[in-house]
Amino acid sequence: MDLHWPDNQKTLGDGWTLTQSEADAYAMPSDIPATLAPLPAPVPGTVAKALQQAGRFDPAHPDPLDGFDFWYRTTLNETPGPATLQFDG
Repeated sequence: MDLHWPDNQKTLGDGWTLTQSEADAYAMPSDIPATLAPLPAPVPGTVAKALQQAGRFDPAHPDPLDGFDFWYRTTLNETPGPATLQFDG
């Protein structure tokens, strides 16, 4: 298979945040109140890694995370129009 990547290909590894909320508290990212401050999130990475970097998770004595939702968000500052989003992994 011959794949051609456009010259303007960009990676999305920077600028991500993670917001933690109670499970099922919000249906859409726009529903999350500003009072729930986002944390910087490494991408690629895991929820546990982002929480650990913020001092909110101890991998040696982990608290369960299954009672929460975690929202990854970033801002895309691109020209409107057709685009392809590809996930490698």
